[in-house]
Amino acid sequence: MKIFQSQAKIYTGYVRGLRQPAYSANLTFAPSPEDPQRLSGSLQNILLMAIAPMNRPGWQSETKCNSPEEELAQSICTAVAQLQDAAGIPITDAAHIQRVSDPLTSGSNPENKLVFRLDLPSQDPQVAKIALSWVILLLSELTQNPQKVELTSEQKRMLDLFMAIAKKSAPPGANNARMLRAAAALEIPVLKLPHNIFQYGWGKNSRLFQSTFSDATPTIATQLCGDKDLTKAVLSSAGIPVPAGFLPTNSKHAVKIAETLGYPVIVKPADTERGIGITGNLNSAQEVLGAYGKARKHSRRVLVEKYLSGTTFRVNIYAGKVSSIIKKVPASVFGDGRSTIEQLICAENKARKVLQAEFAQVKPIELDQEAEELLQAQGFISTSIPSPDTEVFLKQSANVSSGGRLIEFNAPVHPETLDMLERACAILRLDLGGIDLISDDLERPWYETETAILEINSKPQLSAIHFENGQKLLNLYVPDQGHIPTVVFVSSLPQAENETFDFLSLFAGTQTGLAIRGRAFVGSHSLQRQKTDDIRAINAVLMNPSAESVMLVTDGSEHLKQGFPLPFYDVLAIGDWTEDCSLLETLIQSILPFLKNKLVIDRAHPLVPAIRDLVPPNRLWLVENKTALLNAVKIHLTQ
Repeated sequence: MKIFQSQAKIYTGYVRGLRQPAYSANLTFAPSPEDPQRLSGSLQNILLMAIAPMNRPGWQSETKCNSPEEELAQSICTAVAQLQDAAGIPITDAAHIQRVSDPLTSGSNPENKLVFRLDLPSQDPQVAKIALSWVILLLSELTQNPQKVELTSEQKRMLDLFMAIAKKSAPPGANNARMLRAAAALEIPVLKLPHNIFQYGWGKNSRLFQSTFSDATPTIATQLCGDKDLTKAVLSSAGIPVPAGFLPTNSKHAVKIAETLGYPVIVKPADTERGIGITGNLNSAQEVLGAYGKARKHSRRVLVEKYLSGTTFRVNIYAGKVSSIIKKVPASVFGDGRSTIEQLICAENKARKVLQAEFAQVKPIELDQEAEELLQAQGFISTSIPSPDTEVFLKQSANVSSGGRLIEFNAPVHPETLDMLERACAILRLDLGGIDLISDDLERPWYETETAILEINSKPQLSAIHFENGQKLLNLYVPDQGHIPTVVFVSSLPQAENETFDFLSLFAGTQTGLAIRGRAFVGSHSLQRQKTDDIRAINAVLMNPSAESVMLVTDGSEHLKQGFPLPFYDVLAIGDWTEDCSLLETLIQSILPFLKNKLVIDRAHPLVPAIRDLVPPNRLWLVENKTALLNAVKIHLTQ
């Protein structure tokens, strides 16, 4: 089956009701005896081997496919989404698929050719374009070689090249992608700002995040948390329990500190994250010397602390309150009575590889020297076969970076302990943080137990087991789903000379944002030096935290070319129109998918009969004249 593209276009705005920019193209399926359903299955099988793709909710269109070719088009769209997702680009919409008549192919046997218009959502439509080309090339080779089950070396090279390009466009780190998906699920609008900062919400209901740094996270708090010894000193002076420990000046001093504290001790870098360079449960000078050398490879500053026995927890603090608690378990495997420890590790790592597609911090278990020594201490070697359900530990540290596991902790926690944890973040002036805690009993008050705060992370990872954490975080920080009242006012360009003053006068004394013919205002204040396009003008308003509502005034000439500037809006108002009414009708059809509430129009407008066919009666608001139209707009935006 031959498949080729035509009429490709990149939209920097929004099309067909999608909430992300899009790459659009016509796909023509030429006549072929090849079974489209078999091609769909082969495509998914090869991707499964190549990238272990995710199938996220929302990628599949709810519209039923009417032919095997349309099902193949859907599979192509899913593959494009999976490829981008594997590179870290969150795709939060289902592609839009529509059968069309392609003028480039309609002259030659059109009855035997099927043409579909694909609108592929993407944070970076250029990446979607490359992904689609790769998928089409792969399908072409599958047509020639139906038994193909894996990629050729050239296809792997091209896939690696795509991944390298796509990852440059992906938001860095796992947190950003999770928060973007959470925002999409909550219908919170997002603006991407420079330096991987994202604005969640619009105007007065917007908040800024860079990963899990919020716009309320003080710089001094992040500096404190970046230094474990300094964090301990500040917390200890406020009565918060922390392990006893000191910074040695050299390896001999480290041994002296260990002997003063009393064994066992733990040695770790003072300013690294993710458990790097940590060695715990040290019981001799020789072990301390080795651990000191290991820690020095990662930092010039090393901490020697009293080793505390107990369970390690990650406590997530959102908006100053305990949000969730996760139990951290050192890397281990469970015996089945048949497999060697080495085989159990391989099986566990295979299962973790699937999770890594979603959670990069899920790491494989390494059978290294530390693991071999720990096995020996438990009476095992790597070829031992543990009895069923016997837990065999392979690491001392419970850090996820060394293969540790995360388990949701739902047992009750004593109120005094919860208060102490929240106070710890408040003392550092940290609104959002991840506390690493060790305790032998969370159900009792912290001061009656062996409980201590090990460190606090000012940019915590959204948990691999709390899928709802991103949504919970945004719900706490972003009011009203980030929405503000929004009106799109459509009128033809000749009205522009007088209307700017008229609209500014209409909203005098309010904090209504106005994007009008490429100019941006909030209240009576101009936001730009010179005129620009609708997308930049409306974004200038939406980024302004003083904007309580927003109106876009446009003739729509840009929107059919580069997409609509908003992913949704409340009210569509139709003003004076002196151009061809068919153009206005086309414009309205293109922006109606983004309308949430009503279309308001003067009942004497010549387009009313056509609009009655486009808009359900309960969403059509007919007013008596232009004055009533403007009053309706003002009421929505200011009350």
